[in-house]
Amino acid sequence: FLTAGRASAGRASDTFCLQRSLTAHSESPTTAERRPESTANWRASSGERHQTMSANVKAVADSPEVAADPPDCFINVRRGARNARVGASSIHARGLFAAKDLHAGEAVLAETPLVAQQDLRQRQQLLCCGDGLSFLDLGREDLDAVYDGEKSRQAAHDAVVDGRHGNVVACAGGCGELYASAARRDAHVARGHAALCVGKVPEDDAENDPRVAYRVLAAASNDILLLVADVAAAVLSGAADRGLFDAFVREPWDAVVRDAARLRGDCLDEADVLGQKLKALCAAAAPLLRDALALTYGADACAFVDADWLSRTVGTFEQNNVGVRVPHPFGDFPPLEGTALYAAICCANHSCEPTCDVIYDRGAFGDAPLAAVLVARRALAPGEELTIAYVEAAASKRRRRRALADYGFRCACARCAAGASDDDDDDDASDAEASSGDGASDAETASDDSASHDTASVDFPLYFWRDAGGALSD
Repeated sequence: FLTAGRASAGRASDTFCLQRSLTAHSESPTTAERRPESTANWRASSGERHQTMSANVKAVADSPEVAADPPDCFINVRRGARNARVGASSIHARGLFAAKDLHAGEAVLAETPLVAQQDLRQRQQLLCCGDGLSFLDLGREDLDAVYDGEKSRQAAHDAVVDGRHGNVVACAGGCGELYASAARRDAHVARGHAALCVGKVPEDDAENDPRVAYRVLAAASNDILLLVADVAAAVLSGAADRGLFDAFVREPWDAVVRDAARLRGDCLDEADVLGQKLKALCAAAAPLLRDALALTYGADACAFVDADWLSRTVGTFEQNNVGVRVPHPFGDFPPLEGTALYAAICCANHSCEPTCDVIYDRGAFGDAPLAAVLVARRALAPGEELTIAYVEAAASKRRRRRALADYGFRCACARCAAGASDDDDDDDASDAEASSGDGASDAETASDDSASHDTASVDFPLYFWRDAGGALSD
């Protein structure tokens, strides 16, 4: 279990900074320029695919609203399944369409993700449920202490194990994961967490255990690999249909990087060098993940987990995931940051003049899982396509095109086709900042030594160990 987080200003030596953001291509929905460099000095930024609003959106029901014979991609839709449908799109492949008259501001549908992950840089100080990403209620005093660095995450975990925080529970395997309730913990186990949990791995065996080695490699190179593991575990446990993931665009990771460089006019030789590193990373990671899962599900069931599958799963995340930014119930805390893949919402195609927004209402304590809400920006008639802006719609045409390169296409919406007169601000300085600032891509975080996964080289808290007396220790 990785508890690494990013330190707030002035405390960099006290915690451990991992690699950059989950999908941090320049100006992409999860770009590093959106993410707080300091959890003590964060600021919201504009231009996200996942518009964060304080909308009057009704809480998502516990039980899904089921339409008559809904498509598989509506499996996690909790409300509004009859408001939309999936169909062939003139924009690109399949798209999401209005199935009835919708009025401006209407919540079209609410959906929980297939998989989601909190930015690991936050996990040390911003405590969220390991399944569902709701905020953990440890009381204001303790949450302040953890956030300010006066109390460690491990100390908070110990308090949970001792039963001092109501419904909040810890992973029964002892890996250090925390949950808003026993129900959320059980749901996580049902989706395959037990197969990836390292809590019961004996310390003497850790160096040779594939579960540990995979997590070490992910932390040393790119934490998106942990989300890949969640996909594999969900499929193998029977909690998710593999077809739900295969239905998305699944370009290999290195191809996504090269296509983005080509569309931006960047150096293809450099992209090819990076692509080779990504191939090497996938080749190193796949057998570790396969061997880790085989301990629970058997080698034959895990045979599909190879380098190509892993690379295409990361490519799916790169070109389909929605960024997560959920305001904390305490307004002076930073928002939850992360990334998520939605079966229905991620079917929505891009437009620089979108018909809908993806929003997250203010977060709350409790065990209600994370849910994104698709909201109509204007009145829509049945059959109209429900589109969203993958990038900052208010940016210049040049900046939008550079950002959209990470998704592998050049936008041909009416606004882009009309030319540059509407919004070309010739902002060369901004373009340069966007392309060369803190927005290094997921791919670029892959270490030159990515094929190495020796636990002895890891200098951050990897997981908690349970000693003979039942206490947790580093």
